[in-house]
Amino acid sequence: MHLTSHRPLRLFGLVALAAIVVSPALATPPKDSFPLSNYPMFSTNKDPMATVDQVVGHPREGEPRPLPPRAVGTDEVLQARVTITRAVRGGRPKLEELCRAVAMRVAADPVYADLEKIEIRTVTFDAVAWYAAGVRTPTKQKSHHRCQVPRG
Repeated sequence: MHLTSHRPLRLFGLVALAAIVVSPALATPPKDSFPLSNYPMFSTNKDPMATVDQVVGHPREGEPRPLPPRAVGTDEVLQARVTITRAVRGGRPKLEELCRAVAMRVAADPVYADLEKIEIRTVTFDAVAWYAAGVRTPTKQKSHHRCQVPRG
């Protein structure tokens, strides 16, 4: 058997493989699947509202400000997020424990000398307005717990 006699079979195999590779993109609606991804988390219209649990510090004067992960006890943003969310879901004892721990860290750091209270809250923002227009005011806010920063 000569190699040219396998040419139609190889051509068919190549076309079939190409069809398999392209098939997710041809589905209606397109499927996010191996081997092609249309990255639907970025390419489809989604609700622009983002809800975030956060820890904020309240100064003697001025607006409250979100505290960085280090105040929560870690350098990792996602670990801080999980810690705060677990406290919110854990209810009053967990909220008190986290608030007290953050307040102690804040009291020991001169950068936060102006802070009097710590608050654990959940805020909802319009993410598109946040990035596109600089609108930093939450559309919804719920305070879960507040505690004093121990001074002196």
